[in-house]
Amino acid sequence: MKTTHTTPTRLFILCSLTLLMLSAVLFQATTAATTDVSLDVTVLLEGPYNAGIMSTKLNALGALPLHQPYDSNPEAVWYYTGTESVTSIPSPYIVDWVLVELRDAGSAATATPSTTIAQQAAFLLSNGTIVGLDGSSILVFPVAITNNLFVIVYHRNHLPVMSTGPVVETDGVYVYDFTLSAEYAYCATHAVKELAPAVWGMYAADVNGDGQVNNQDTFFWRQDAGRSGYYTCDINLDGQVNNPDKPGLEPYWNYGSGSQVPTVELPDEPGQGGISGTSPVVGEGTSPSQTSMSTSPLAGDVDGDGIPDDQDPDTPNTTIISVVRSHPLLAAGIFALASSVIGAIIILRKRL
Repeated sequence: MKTTHTTPTRLFILCSLTLLMLSAVLFQATTAATTDVSLDVTVLLEGPYNAGIMSTKLNALGALPLHQPYDSNPEAVWYYTGTESVTSIPSPYIVDWVLVELRDAGSAATATPSTTIAQQAAFLLSNGTIVGLDGSSILVFPVAITNNLFVIVYHRNHLPVMSTGPVVETDGVYVYDFTLSAEYAYCATHAVKELAPAVWGMYAADVNGDGQVNNQDTFFWRQDAGRSGYYTCDINLDGQVNNPDKPGLEPYWNYGSGSQVPTVELPDEPGQGGISGTSPVVGEGTSPSQTSMSTSPLAGDVDGDGIPDDQDPDTPNTTIISVVRSHPLLAAGIFALASSVIGAIIILRKRL
């Protein structure tokens, strides 16, 4: 005997299938939310850099603190209240503490503070590798990336640096090396300095952590001059605050340089200071190549005109595509629900 299904039965079957699909979507979304980001980042600091390597003098002197130092100045761009600490410094190759921040955004220009998804204090080795509290492992963040990953590295007396494009995952690890080219830093030579031929590092001498190198840094240096130990005014990280550390003197002719990390929701144009909006100044010791503009296209710039898609009136309307790319699981659930509704309507029309 042939079994026939009434319209209510068919609707019940469709709704059940829809609920099953939505449950699968929610399960996958929950699983994705716990995905870890493994990060392998390399960066150099101008202050302690010499002949291809950074000094570990603070470590050798026993001056490095056991608790992360980025909770010491609430006015600094790097202020962070994390609880990272160790019982002892785990490696003789550690130069200092750094702070690593992850932002999840469509492009570098739109990677503003509101897109921050994680921060972690870590150790910087003499070869530029950033490692975890054990002194050897790469960093792991318990977050998932929805759009694109941008990495920022802060140091307590250097200008911060941010990746110019999305950091790409390779074999389960996000790898980025700021030292290879100026183009690897957002705003290029306005953000990093050539420390040696084809070797790039973070600008030194922002001793008060406000994201600018100016007379204020000299003022703070004068207050600490002559002291020994762990001080932000010790720019070359040798444990002494003295004339070689004085901002504005050789080799730290970085006056007028400013952080290029986006700090407001309507970011400044590339080449302008991200904190105050003032353009970098060409001063003593700054070559023309160090003030050239970056011509790298922005991620999220379909027509290649240098304007992010979400700010460009000439960009085709890709809202639906963006939603699907950013929230594929949600889109799948909506599609399943819509399919069920359409199927129910078709069945009802056949019955009528």
